[in-house]
Amino acid sequence: MKLKKPPAAFLGSRFSSSARDFDMALFGAPHGTPYRGIDNRPYERAPNVLRKALKADQAFIDSWDFDFGGPLLGKSHKFRVADLGDLPTQPKQAARNRKMIEDCTRAVIANGAVPIMIGGDDSTPIPRSPSCRSTPISTGARSAMTSPSAFRAPCAAHPR
Repeated sequence: MKLKKPPAAFLGSRFSSSARDFDMALFGAPHGTPYRGIDNRPYERAPNVLRKALKADQAFIDSWDFDFGGPLLGKSHKFRVADLGDLPTQPKQAARNRKMIEDCTRAVIANGAVPIMIGGDDSTPIPRSPSCRSTPISTGARSAMTSPSAFRAPCAAHPR
């Protein structure tokens, strides 16, 4: 599956087409399953809006994170983070969107990385959850999955 490369990589990450050799891999999922009568086209830009909003915070990537007792990505950027880009979801393609989200999550896990999804409408975490059943990470609420502090939280599965 080919993901769309965003204009800027997410906070402290590098662009990559694979999660291989990374500790964490982030991907955007703009659309999931739309509610009837709701136009979910505006969510198309959500992952890139979040990337852009956090771009300035990259200057503080080595700052002390009091929630984790150290820099966000570990000393000397110990945690390797990939930005895989955005899934090519479509507003009215619910079943296809869910399959893409689940397949991408499974591919990240199969490569030994922790999946981090940003996005879109509030249904995008639902297909991600079954993919993580055998993985010791929290799928959490959508707001937790997109908060800067939660960015490193899944790393608890990886020793520091």
